[in-house]
Amino acid sequence: MATAIRNIPTLFGAEADSFLRAAEATENNPGTIDFSRQNKALTEYFRNNPIW
Repeated sequence: MATAIRNIPTLFGAEADSFLRAAEATENNPGTIDFSRQNKALTEYFRNNPIW
């Protein structure tokens, strides 16, 4: 017989409002991630190790 793993936490009141404000702010202003270092490393790897 299966057993429940975890209950799903539910936010109420001020905590819920704070969470929604933070989520909406993040959604409206997503951060950027600089992948140039990883891109340079992969480009160098594929240059030295061609896959075909």
